[in-house]
Amino acid sequence: MLKLNNRGWGLQVMLACVLVLMIALVIISVLANKVFKNMIEPIDGSSTLNIYKTFESQVLEASKKYQSTYYSNIEQGDEIVVTVEKLKEKSLLTTNNDTSICTGYTIIKNDSKITYHTYIKCGSKYMTDGYQNNV
Repeated sequence: MLKLNNRGWGLQVMLACVLVLMIALVIISVLANKVFKNMIEPIDGSSTLNIYKTFESQVLEASKKYQSTYYSNIEQGDEIVVTVEKLKEKSLLTTNNDTSICTGYTIIKNDSKITYHTYIKCGSKYMTDGYQNNV
């Protein structure tokens, strides 16, 4: 005959189960913290990217003001390049600690309608697609 043990789980089995549950709880807590932290606080790179995108928009708006002030009558087929340095010189653009390393330019063209193409480069951190160093 088979003899049954009616004493239930032993202390060792109970401690092993508690240990496994505690390890699982710690792992789940760490993973949940990483997921929810990224949802609440933006990743550092994305906030920096937003700063540069905002600066790029500011360069575009300052270039439009520059063009309306200094080149209000652009002939068809003409192209004007306005640099960030020129915009700062004319007090149309200001920079802060994050954007002080940025250089760039806007190409203003009149091809039956005036178009603006802005390009900036901020060190090795950000560069607009199509940016050329020799412009």
